[in-house]
Amino acid sequence: MLVKLQVPNPICGGSTCTWNTTYGSSTILSNLTRDTIALSMDPVPNYAFGCIQKATGSSVPPQGLLGFGRGPLSFLSQTQNLYKSTFSYCLPSFRTLNFSGSVRLGPVGQPPRIKTTPLLKNPRRSSLYYVNLNGIRVGRKIVDIPRSALAFNPTTGAGTIFDSGNASPITYFILYSYNIPCFDVPLGTNLLDH
Repeated sequence: MLVKLQVPNPICGGSTCTWNTTYGSSTILSNLTRDTIALSMDPVPNYAFGCIQKATGSSVPPQGLLGFGRGPLSFLSQTQNLYKSTFSYCLPSFRTLNFSGSVRLGPVGQPPRIKTTPLLKNPRRSSLYYVNLNGIRVGRKIVDIPRSALAFNPTTGAGTIFDSGNASPITYFILYSYNIPCFDVPLGTNLLDH
């Protein structure tokens, strides 16, 4: 039985368990199962996953999701012995229309000249990856936000998370917290060219 995998609120009957969860704005009902999956030449035996039975909302792509968080059912947690919880997510260039980025697994598979930032742990939200954000720049202008407003604080849970689970990287801010100025940028200007 899969209940030992720390699935929140499982509904089990006989030899099957179902599990309700949310992802973004979607609600998902899945049957839990185990099987051997293979990535390239790497078999992952006894891999636990959910087969989606019903999804409402628009956050779940039809092909499903592969979780890279720190939770017990995530891909990285289940393949810790194989990939040593090491991965890189290479962001796509804004100039490339047909490239969505790439994921590399394990310490051996990493690019030789990779730029990294430490991924911090927050005990209040232990499955998320926090980063220590120091500032924000739009084009060539630094946005006037106090560094303390962006700071990582494991006591309060405040900080900046890195979540690549969306189809496109989007940044959300709680606007009332900041006095963010408007930038005079002509329509159609690519801010990344500046």
